[in-house]
Amino acid sequence: MKPVLKIFFLYLLSVSFASGSGDVAGLADWAKSDLQTARENFSKAESARGSERKKLSAELSALGEKLASLQKRIDELEQLKRKAENTGRLLQYKESRAKEMAYALSAFAGSDDIPGSLSNFSSFAEKIMARETSKILSPELPQKCDVSDLRGDILSGESFRVGAFRYFVSGDRAGFLSADSVLYGEDWGRDIRNFFEGKSDAIPADLSGGELYKRERSGGGIASDFARGGVWMWPIAFFGLISLGVCVLKAFSFSRLRRAPDGTVKRICTALDSGDEGRALKLSESLGEPYSDMLSELIKSRGLGQATLEELSYEYMLRAGDRLFSKLSILSVSASVSPLFGLLGTVTGIIKTFGDLSTYGAEQARAISAGISEALITTEYGLVVAIPAFVAHVLFSRRAKAIISDMEKIASGFLGALEK
Repeated sequence: MKPVLKIFFLYLLSVSFASGSGDVAGLADWAKSDLQTARENFSKAESARGSERKKLSAELSALGEKLASLQKRIDELEQLKRKAENTGRLLQYKESRAKEMAYALSAFAGSDDIPGSLSNFSSFAEKIMARETSKILSPELPQKCDVSDLRGDILSGESFRVGAFRYFVSGDRAGFLSADSVLYGEDWGRDIRNFFEGKSDAIPADLSGGELYKRERSGGGIASDFARGGVWMWPIAFFGLISLGVCVLKAFSFSRLRRAPDGTVKRICTALDSGDEGRALKLSESLGEPYSDMLSELIKSRGLGQATLEELSYEYMLRAGDRLFSKLSILSVSASVSPLFGLLGTVTGIIKTFGDLSTYGAEQARAISAGISEALITTEYGLVVAIPAFVAHVLFSRRAKAIISDMEKIASGFLGALEK
């Protein structure tokens, strides 16, 4: 029974397999067809997505360019905004400066017609300049006045103006007039007087812009500088005079002294060895001061001991040193003290000048600078005294030391020859 069942079972299995194989083949064909359709759909979707990506990339690039262009435009607008702000501030500054200049011009010209804005300032300035130019170009008739000269003396006479230049004529003096009514340029006085008296149609003009006046005022000579320097010029002048006197005396004194020639001591010792003391004394006297006195005394005292002769020569050298170095300390003191007095005068003048500054204000700057220039005169003259005094002290000291050194050599040579 069992084999029959097995065979039957196998038969059924084969039949079912045979019938199922046809279904499987159909399923495979359907799957392949569906897979092919899916692949085609995927390829179309991938192609569509690539096209969409390219389109989006192009749009994004265009948007980036637009954004860069907008940013550049924003930067340009920011720059224009800053320029507009700077222009506004500059315009406000020019408006304020125009008003200040308008006030200054109105004060100068005696006008109350002050412009309210920058646009009206140009016509206002032209009107003022035309008015003042007409004043300058129209000559001013002579009128009585009192002026001062460069020394400060008061002169009475007549002043007149031709163009922008003012002149003064009084008695035998004539010249230009400065803005502060000081007479200068008297070298052209004859031409100015001839024009004033109608003898000539030509008149000189000071085209130096004030330099001629400054040069004449600052070049008034030592007396003028001494007067402007103040009280501290007196001690500087004192040290200068005594230094000059000492220099003259010492120069005369040293001009009479000669350096000792070489070989003189040897010739004196040779004369002494031969017993000719008179010839030795005559040779020593031929050397002149201060060598002759020392050598003559050493020759006369050569019989004394060596220590005594050394003390004797040292004593003569001390005497000669006192004479040679006498009064040189005056030069040293003058060279040291004169610049200090000059500095003291300058400091005093500057203190006074700044006192005037606090009193009169910064508008007097030109007068204040002139005051400082005058204050520096003391320093200038202090150095003028100190530098020659210092140089003279050095030269005279070196000459004195050289003479003392020669005396030491002569004494040493003579004493050394005596020992032998």
